[in-house]
Amino acid sequence: MFYYLKIIFKLIFFDKFEKLYLNKIDYRSKITSTKKKIILIETIPDYYYLSYYTTIFNDRFKDCHIIGYWPDLVKNKSKSTFTIIKIFKYLRSEIFQFFLKRKWKKLYSQLGIQKFYDYKDLKKTISNSEIRRAKVNSKKIFNKIKEKKDIFKIYINNLYVGDLIYDTYIRYRNEPTVDIKDQFLYEIIERSYIFTKSFAYLIQSENIKDFYFPYSSYVVHGIPARLAIKLNRIVYTDGNYQYNKKLSKNDLRHVENVDNLKKIFHGLKNKNKKISISKKKINNFFSKKNINATKVLYNYMSLNTYNSNFNITKKNLDFEVVIFLPNFFECQREWGKIIFNDFYEWIIFTLDYFNKTKLKVAIKPHPNIYSIHPENKKLIEFLKKNYNEHIWLDAKFPNKIIFNKTKLAISPWGSVLWELAYFNIPNISIGENPGKKFNLSFNPKNIQEYINLIKNYKKLKNAVSKKTIYEFVYVYMLNNNDAYKSIARNIELKKIDLTVSNGLEEFIKRFKRYEDDLKS
Repeated sequence: MFYYLKIIFKLIFFDKFEKLYLNKIDYRSKITSTKKKIILIETIPDYYYLSYYTTIFNDRFKDCHIIGYWPDLVKNKSKSTFTIIKIFKYLRSEIFQFFLKRKWKKLYSQLGIQKFYDYKDLKKTISNSEIRRAKVNSKKIFNKIKEKKDIFKIYINNLYVGDLIYDTYIRYRNEPTVDIKDQFLYEIIERSYIFTKSFAYLIQSENIKDFYFPYSSYVVHGIPARLAIKLNRIVYTDGNYQYNKKLSKNDLRHVENVDNLKKIFHGLKNKNKKISISKKKINNFFSKKNINATKVLYNYMSLNTYNSNFNITKKNLDFEVVIFLPNFFECQREWGKIIFNDFYEWIIFTLDYFNKTKLKVAIKPHPNIYSIHPENKKLIEFLKKNYNEHIWLDAKFPNKIIFNKTKLAISPWGSVLWELAYFNIPNISIGENPGKKFNLSFNPKNIQEYINLIKNYKKLKNAVSKKTIYEFVYVYMLNNNDAYKSIARNIELKKIDLTVSNGLEEFIKRFKRYEDDLKS
């Protein structure tokens, strides 16, 4: 009980860093209701996006009327057996959401947002008869689902949403795969049906021109982004290594367009200089001296995957094949299509296959398992118990040791693929991935191709040159592929830890220093 009271206390009262933001940032006087252009920003409860919107206010927001969208279409809802537990979790969630929304509305109001829409607000914009129709049609869609792949066929109001619904179930149900009989799946479909109708009405009634979303995955972000694009509006997302990305009808994903990266590099000037920069970064990344090597290229890694200290035993080294596990609860199709329905089906299929071959395989969890989605730990314990004949490495086990032994590696679409290619280790993905056009991995088109590659792993050769890898790393991680200029890149906003409010202090310091430099 004390734990929950502590959380509520933090939600009710602003801490010193949030107060610092409220004191230092106030753009409300710069916005007037007479401004003609209407834009919408997704007011996600995240210090990074609050900071990012602040950096682009003067360049992109000050001559606009801003509407805020609160993304609560679907909420986290883990399975519960007992009714009393369900009721408790529901009430806890409602109380949490009430105070969370109240606090963040105040923070975002500093940007001049006067009107916020959440799911309940949007639902009120359509008639009761339309809501009844949505419920009937949602039930029809739900009843037609006979197997998991049927979810990927779902369109609502002529908008494709099947992939969004599938990934939303995993992320918000906290389950590694979809239960097609689960009423929560029906709830996602029904809310998505109502949402497509109401959000389309919002776009047209408010005459919104531009949209700013952090992501375009899951129904909470993906449906409004796809609707806006369909209605010929302008949509920007975060863009992973990009600081912003402009979506199009042919490119609806918030991450970098993997099909364009090679073309972008070939269009750059001074390629040799850029290759040299990339080479230096990569050497630093793999350096034994650099204990914070992951921060050289990855801002999101919680530990150094190459030079961590770990007790090595003979058993640890008895393998030729290694599987690098993903975060099982993230967006499965972030980069595009995968050849399995989800990561859970992939790992079960793969481990079952290796059990038949009697080949010992090493399995390494994602390095961020200790900092993201605790459900991963529970799932990995389940896999360890059921596939205990394999070698289960700790998430901190150094990759440099793994690479010395590996003859084949498998990862769904992780960044480890380019690292493996750098060390000439054949590797297999299960779908679209950033290095696709650079041939850094074998990318099977279907499950049969996947099996054939694994069967013949001793014949596979990785023939990618170091130069190709330098090109890939530069254009993917180091090049400025932004859709528009932003202060965020200049102050290296992505390198500030804004997972907690403390980061606001560093952000404001860099932001104000940049503004002062412009004035001088």
